[in-house]
Amino acid sequence: MSDSEKSSRRIESQIDSFAQTPIHDKGLFQIVLSCLPMPYLLVDTQERVLQTNQACLDMLKIDGPVESCYGKSLSEVFYNDPSHPTVVGRSIQENKIFRDIEVPTRDHHGTELHIVANVFPLYDLNKDCIGGMCIYVDTTERKRTEEALERRMVALTRPLEDTEGIQFEDMFNLADIQRLQDEFANATRVASIITRPDGTPITNPSNFCRLYIDIICKTEKGEANCFRSDAMLGQLSVSGPTIRPCMSGGLWDAGAGISVGGRHIANWLIGQVRDASQNEKQMRDYAKRIGADEDEVVEAFREVPSMTPERFRQIAQVLFTLTMQLSSMAYQNIQQARFISDRKQAEKAFKLSEERFKKLFDNVDSVAVQGYDRDRKVIYWNRASEKIYGYKKNESIGVHLEDLIIPPDMRPHVIEAIRQYAEEGKAIPAGELNLIRKDGTSVPVYSSHVMQTTGHGDLELFCLDIDLTELDAVKQELISAKDKAEASNKAKSEFLANMSHEIRTPLNGILGMLQLLEKTEPSDEQKEYLLGAIKSSKRLTRLLSDILDLSKIEAKQTIIDEVEFDIEEMTQSICDVFLLSIKEHGLILNVALDKKIPRRLVGDETRLRQILFNIVGNAIKFTPEGSISVEISLLPCPVEQSCRIFISVSDTGIGIPDDRQKDILEPFTQVDGSYVRSKQGAGLGLAIVKRLVSLLGGSLCIDSEIGKGTTFYVVLQFKFATTTSTVNECLKPMTENGIPPGLNILVVEDEQINRIVACKTLNKLGCKTTMAVDGKNALAKLAKSDFDLILMDIQMPVMDGVAATKAIRSAPEFVSKSNIPIIAMTAHAMLGDRETFLEAGMDDYVSKPFSKQELIDAIARVTTKKS
Repeated sequence: MSDSEKSSRRIESQIDSFAQTPIHDKGLFQIVLSCLPMPYLLVDTQERVLQTNQACLDMLKIDGPVESCYGKSLSEVFYNDPSHPTVVGRSIQENKIFRDIEVPTRDHHGTELHIVANVFPLYDLNKDCIGGMCIYVDTTERKRTEEALERRMVALTRPLEDTEGIQFEDMFNLADIQRLQDEFANATRVASIITRPDGTPITNPSNFCRLYIDIICKTEKGEANCFRSDAMLGQLSVSGPTIRPCMSGGLWDAGAGISVGGRHIANWLIGQVRDASQNEKQMRDYAKRIGADEDEVVEAFREVPSMTPERFRQIAQVLFTLTMQLSSMAYQNIQQARFISDRKQAEKAFKLSEERFKKLFDNVDSVAVQGYDRDRKVIYWNRASEKIYGYKKNESIGVHLEDLIIPPDMRPHVIEAIRQYAEEGKAIPAGELNLIRKDGTSVPVYSSHVMQTTGHGDLELFCLDIDLTELDAVKQELISAKDKAEASNKAKSEFLANMSHEIRTPLNGILGMLQLLEKTEPSDEQKEYLLGAIKSSKRLTRLLSDILDLSKIEAKQTIIDEVEFDIEEMTQSICDVFLLSIKEHGLILNVALDKKIPRRLVGDETRLRQILFNIVGNAIKFTPEGSISVEISLLPCPVEQSCRIFISVSDTGIGIPDDRQKDILEPFTQVDGSYVRSKQGAGLGLAIVKRLVSLLGGSLCIDSEIGKGTTFYVVLQFKFATTTSTVNECLKPMTENGIPPGLNILVVEDEQINRIVACKTLNKLGCKTTMAVDGKNALAKLAKSDFDLILMDIQMPVMDGVAATKAIRSAPEFVSKSNIPIIAMTAHAMLGDRETFLEAGMDDYVSKPFSKQELIDAIARVTTKKS
């Protein structure tokens, strides 16, 4: 490092305090400036030069005294261009120090300069900025030397197969080679020169004789002969020393090639030695041939050293040994250069990596990074570490880890863990820790650890810590919010369940009474009123069911139940449910079930049934005429013991516009949203279908054309049942009254109206009924009498229906009656309620308000199973 650079480093270390110190003693300030050995410029806030020194003028080649620069702009003095922007302007505007900034310029004679500047603002006693100062270091010569060395290094490190452009002087210092050549020529009394392979000289001639220089080369033919002789000798010298007569008559020449890695880079030629057998007559003849003076040639020939062929051959052998050593040195030079280059590249890459690492983590405020040496002393401490732990960088560097942030009870464990990591390679697992700040308070962090080996073989441990203080607070808030949400959701679910029960219970009484009234032979006018009231009640029931079902799905409370079911019976139920509706609308319902489908499958039959009911019901609603087709077919399935079912429901209805097909799958959405829409409904059915298909892991899509109809496609996967049979191609409809006559049924219901409705309905179906007002009352009557089945309400005083069912199934006094069919007859009709009651031991389920047919179907199912 040069003296000026060392001075620059010393002053740079004082720049921070110097720049922040207000100027209050101008005399002292002048003394400080006079001590600066490097060039400097002092400017005001307008960037006008207030002071400089002779060193600055010498650097910039400015003629005249230093006072000639005062008052001029910094740009004019430094760049010789008044409009050129400067770093000091930014320093003054931003109140910022700039260190080691490269500011290339040209001196006032036009020569390019490489300058490094340190720039900082200056302040008065009020800490107002009053100007700025630039301190310069001229690195021009160093830069030029580095560039020259770089060019030589590039040449030396070029691949061996790349011969273009490689020069002999790239391998050696020519001054040293010239000295070696001169000493060899003087010691052996031969002429000597090193040329390129084409004969072009590299070194200056050594010991060349007058005959060659002043006579032969002065003639055109003689010079051409000498050049051809050297070139030919160089070509013959590639593989070893060559000795042959010179084409310049009467002289001996020899040469040996210099190569590196198989590359021929130069020839070392010796010669201008007189052959003792050559006489003056032969020399006169040669002088005539080249057009030289014969007497002058003879006289100069006598001055040439005479040497026997054996002696010259010995010298040539020494030359060959010498060139071999030079070739070896050239190769070693390349190897050494490559080693140096590789090492420098590695050091440069490591330095860049280290700089990137430090720059990255110095500017990361959320990750505290500390580095420790093998002895656990701090070697790196970023700003985030200062923020989290309270120690400044200068406070922490060199201090042991355990003395900074490790709680006393953890210190032995931490020291041992680091020892094991360093000596045994046992990594320290990442995890949450409670460390301590400078003020003694605890701080929760998530800490990760990395051990690395430096280029010098030293071990360094880096810890990356994330402050969990805010995260813990957020975590607690989330837990609190989750608890509140769960409580709110529970309250909502309880509210929905209660509302469902409270609405369905009186609605069941209304619908039941209307259905009973319908059987009393009303007049045509009364019948019309009854049908309207029944229709409105059923519509209200469907709306209530859809709202409650959608709420439970969105609350993610729906449980997928995998049970064995008969797909033929399930499909038949579609026909039965919509038989009357199809007739009323004058439509045709076509149902096709692929006979390849196993009849018994395992899956959620209830959800599948609900999907089909909603899609088919929607199709009936929006099909004024024509038909509805339901096709269920088998698709290939990659999963063993499973099958994929493809369901399509097509209608010839009004169709759905392309821009509304996505919307109709959202809740409370219909194609016609105006006040004059022709179809009633809340728009929940298809929204429920979409969510149920998703819950079952299936897929749903729509194909529709305005005026021609709509097709819904659903793909669902089911498992095979343990015993399978294929479906029948023809589906037979159920009879209207499929229950055995004379059944003795126990009706358990706390609501008087609903008891009357159930009993009257059953009586009209030919059944005998007995009433019970709660579960306890039911058990008492069952203990005294025999019944064929029980219709059991769920929510009742004294004892509910679930408790009564469990008692019937398990109590010792009911052992003989424990298998009696029990049908849940309840207003609990949300998704999942049916499964809950079946798991409690009940055999079937009807939800209030129920129709007569729904009650008949439930009774028929349980009596059929019993038989």
